[in-house]
Amino acid sequence: MKFGGFGLIKDYENIKRAGYDFAELDMPEIEELSEQDFEAFVNVVKRENFPILTGARILPVAEPLFFTEGFDPKSLEAYLKKTCERSAKLGIKKIILGNGKARSSCKSQTYRRNVYSLSYQA
Repeated sequence: MKFGGFGLIKDYENIKRAGYDFAELDMPEIEELSEQDFEAFVNVVKRENFPILTGARILPVAEPLFFTEGFDPKSLEAYLKKTCERSAKLGIKKIILGNGKARSSCKSQTYRRNVYSLSYQA
């Protein structure tokens, strides 16, 4: 069994020092980095030789807005593509869907249709 420590990019080296086996970092934060800042972080990960095996909160919202009428799953396509490309470059193997509010269930047809659309796009 391995134990991972969750945090933001600023916490990465502290997670290693705390003795965890790997880091779990926030995906929206990684996606928001400029290309220059992302490449600098990739270099830190290589230098530290400490894996980021899990990404947290792939969906970029704290509220279940994407499960409401009128939401278009394609609106997340560019974000998801960039996030997954960066995840691969960092060696992330698994990504958690979202925080509690983001994945909270409602019983509408819209919810089921949008979850299917997001899964199909991936």
